[in-house]
Amino acid sequence: MAIGNNDSTGGSNDLHGVNGGNPNHQLPEMNVNDPLWIRCDYMVTCWILNSMIAELSDSFLYSQSASDLWKDLEERYGTSNGPLIYQVEREFFN
Repeated sequence: MAIGNNDSTGGSNDLHGVNGGNPNHQLPEMNVNDPLWIRCDYMVTCWILNSMIAELSDSFLYSQSASDLWKDLEERYGTSNGPLIYQVEREFFN
C-alpha cells in the first residue's frame, strides 16, 4: 500500500478494516456471484496485473479472483522465498 493511501485511511482509523488489524471488526458477508462483487474483484485483479511487468503478469492471467492472485504472488515472491526472488531477478537482468 502506498504511503499516501496508508496516511489517508490510517489518519481516520479506517485501516483496521482493510488490513485485519482489529479482530473485533467483522466484514459483511459478500456474495461472490453478485455482479457488483464480480466487477470490483475484476477491477482489483486488473490493478494488480497492470502494476506488474508483462513477463510476470502473463503467468497470473488465469487467477480466479483478486484474492487468489494476491495469495499466489505472496507465495511466489514473498520475503520467505529469497532463492526464487534471486532466480527471477537473475533471469530478468540476463
